[in-house]
Amino acid sequence: MALNEKPRTNGLRDRWDRNRPVIYALGIGMMLGPLVSSFAGYQVRSSTSDSRVHAAVVEQQARFCEERARAASAEAGRLDWNRGYELARQWAKMPGAAAADSDAIQACVRRLTA
Repeated sequence: MALNEKPRTNGLRDRWDRNRPVIYALGIGMMLGPLVSSFAGYQVRSSTSDSRVHAAVVEQQARFCEERARAASAEAGRLDWNRGYELARQWAKMPGAAAADSDAIQACVRRLTA
């Protein structure tokens, strides 16, 4: 080692100086990432997920209701709204359920009168 040369230290300060830009970038990314993705619409909120699941369940229940109502009814083809509503109220209740879901009844009526 020469007289003018500084001794080489691998201290904490050198490591901090070397890694500071990466640490700052990670910190900023962790703070801004969720905000940017939420504004861009990439996050699915639980309410959105719940409403999509509910819509899928209602659609499936409406299919079951329609099939059961058409099998039980002697009337073929398109029904008027009142008759469709009567059949839907009767057949929209799923086994094990205390009462029929009003959304399922409305979806069943739409399917029966379409």
